[in-house]
Amino acid sequence: MKIKNQNHVQPISLTSLILFIAGNLITLFYQAFETSFYPFCFALACMAIRLYAYYYPNFKLKKRHLITLYVFATAILISSYFAKDILTSLFAMLICLQSLSIANMKQGRELKTCAWVLLFLVAANLLFYPQFYHVLILFFAITLALSSLYSYSCQITSLKTALAKLSQIAILALPVAAILFLVMPRLPPLWQMPKTSSQTRGLHSEIKFGDIAELSQSNNLAFRANFNGQVPNNNQLYWRAFVLQQFDGDSWQRSDYMKRWQDKAENEKIGTQTAQLSGKTFDYQIVTEASFQNWLFALDLASSQHSQVVSLPDFSLYSTEKLTQKFQYQVTSYPQANLVTQDKNQIKLLNLQLPKGDNPKTRQWLAQLKQQTKTDAELIKRILAHFNQQAFYYSTKPPKLQAPNKIDDFIFNTQTGFCEHYASAFAYVMRLADIPARIVAGYLGGEYNPTGGYYSVYQFDAHAWVEIWQADTGWTRIDPTAYVAPDRIEFDLRQAIGNDNFLADRGFSLLGYDQINAIKNIRLLIANLDYQWTLWVLNYNNAKQKDIFNFLFGKSGQWFTQFIILIMVISLLAFLTLIAWWLASQKSHNSKLDKLSAKACKILEKKYAIHKQTSQTFNQINLSTVTNAKQAQIDSHLNNTWADFCYHFEQLKYAKLSDTESKYHYKNCKRLLNQL
Repeated sequence: MKIKNQNHVQPISLTSLILFIAGNLITLFYQAFETSFYPFCFALACMAIRLYAYYYPNFKLKKRHLITLYVFATAILISSYFAKDILTSLFAMLICLQSLSIANMKQGRELKTCAWVLLFLVAANLLFYPQFYHVLILFFAITLALSSLYSYSCQITSLKTALAKLSQIAILALPVAAILFLVMPRLPPLWQMPKTSSQTRGLHSEIKFGDIAELSQSNNLAFRANFNGQVPNNNQLYWRAFVLQQFDGDSWQRSDYMKRWQDKAENEKIGTQTAQLSGKTFDYQIVTEASFQNWLFALDLASSQHSQVVSLPDFSLYSTEKLTQKFQYQVTSYPQANLVTQDKNQIKLLNLQLPKGDNPKTRQWLAQLKQQTKTDAELIKRILAHFNQQAFYYSTKPPKLQAPNKIDDFIFNTQTGFCEHYASAFAYVMRLADIPARIVAGYLGGEYNPTGGYYSVYQFDAHAWVEIWQADTGWTRIDPTAYVAPDRIEFDLRQAIGNDNFLADRGFSLLGYDQINAIKNIRLLIANLDYQWTLWVLNYNNAKQKDIFNFLFGKSGQWFTQFIILIMVISLLAFLTLIAWWLASQKSHNSKLDKLSAKACKILEKKYAIHKQTSQTFNQINLSTVTNAKQAQIDSHLNNTWADFCYHFEQLKYAKLSDTESKYHYKNCKRLLNQL
């Protein structure tokens, strides 16, 4: 009687399921911050359904259950599309499809498909979270997912064993990844993530009363600066970003004149020519975070030779491309140079503009001051003394100003504000006095990291100050905040407002525990690891690749470099062959059983002339019934040996064993076969 072969679908074990779900949870949790938590909650529900189906095998998703899940998924997609943008809805759709696949996942093919989708989601997360510690966490998520596949393929039931085996493979793969990273050409991206309004980070080109105060609650990194040689004092770290010249009574904006220069920089890749400068300099390197804007940061007066950086007439540095990823550039600043505008015809036209007839109290107050003073310098001194001597307060939570006379409301009523309040009021009064003035937005200060020897500037370091035009010296910086909160200039925001008010709305942040030295040191160490990761990995480009080859092999010709790359590629292929051989040698449980079975059948046929039938088990074979020339050799000891082999073999094939027990029975099977 012939036995009909039936296709057996290997079930997904609990170990594989737990590993895969854990990897998905980590990945989707990251994705939730860029989309929303609705897809993440939907994924949790689908994973719970899959786990329930494992523990209760009789449970099956019925049609009404599937329809309910599809309705929820559709509602999530529609809400994400209208709440954010098309990119967010696409990611939400991918997460929902992945979740539905997990809920119905029964075969290894479905597990592999979901693993590929997981790898894509991890890659998408790295676009938003390229920091070193995020990379480690997401790498762990990949390890969990691949361990799940390895556990399924090799039928490993131990979490520890699956993770250990995959870790061995990962360690073997690291040298390969390092070589590929070093030698592969640095090609430009084939596509870029589309910019959305929600992605724009940091300072904006329009500043209203309270905007920078709101930004002071963010502990996100803005940029890092590493000085070569002499370092300025903290009160000299005025990082210029851009200049605002247009005021409508409510907000400060870029002038049309500067917007035309921005368009020229982006479209024609040109800016103003920097005059020949001399004197004291500061040389430093900036690594800015992705802001999805073009503003760059530097100390006055800045010059950069980077091909993507141009200078604008307001002495700002400007990137010709949107900063969609971390960007590194070298800067030389001349702190003693005068900021002299080349086009002097634009000075009064751009920097004396004011709305007509607003803020009557401020106009009357200024008229009185002008009668009491004789020079502009004396007038400026009286105005700053007013801020210093009257009951003005520096606060990250200023009260809302009443329109339309917001300057009046601030100077004579609330008298509480952040840097943009004092800068706006002072610039407004200067313009009333016929003194050209403008707002400069940027950052002030920074945190020094002694481990890495660089400054970290955060969003809460955002600041605004004023520049006034003086015929003999050009544009001169005046910071009215220094007359209200001098600690903000000399130290930092925390010192100015107190530790209790610092990042009060942020929630948990390691920065809030800097009074504990151990926590601060750990935070600075993690920050330095991320900085080194940025320098050597994220910003690894063609120039750095060439420098490394020159360092390793000297300044040789192109043919020699290509020869070295060829040798490295051949070595890499040989190494990959060794890894493939090693993986092939790691036999699964089933392959070991097949090998034992084949060896036993060979011994039976060769030594005892017994041909095992397909439907026959080893236990059904009795050596004592063999009637041939070899019968005399069969004794009770041989029968006992065969019976012991059958016992250990059946334990391996049918019993649920731990790895230690499997090794024990496999070892005994091999020993007993050798005795036969």
